[in-house]
Amino acid sequence: MVKYGKERPCTRCDNLSEEGGTDFCLGRLPYMQQACCGHGLPEEAYFIFHNGVEVCGADAIKLRECWTHNYVTPRLVIEVFLQVLNVEATYRLCQLHTAGALSTDTLARIGGLICRKAVDIAPICGILEVCRGSND
Repeated sequence: MVKYGKERPCTRCDNLSEEGGTDFCLGRLPYMQQACCGHGLPEEAYFIFHNGVEVCGADAIKLRECWTHNYVTPRLVIEVFLQVLNVEATYRLCQLHTAGALSTDTLARIGGLICRKAVDIAPICGILEVCRGSND
């Protein structure tokens, strides 16, 4: 199954998509209906979640970088993203987690608070970045 264009091997792993549309190099991701790494074309990368939310192009690449560059499990990244529905906020939270400013439990809790609109992401990230800087 291909959402955009013609099926071609992935430039990262040299495999075709698995049956059902998920790329071999991404594997089975939680809460995911279909996913594509873009096969070398970032604008063609996408994630389609079971709830119908789609993340495409550069946002899909950035969401994947949350777990490939920040040492956060794909499951936790996706759970936080599905709560906040904001790629940039998810990425910033994952960076703070990797830097040691947020524990895994705190990362999940902040995602829940943002989801319920109880808090805004910007002040939280700003405070945590200042705190992290003072510990260096």
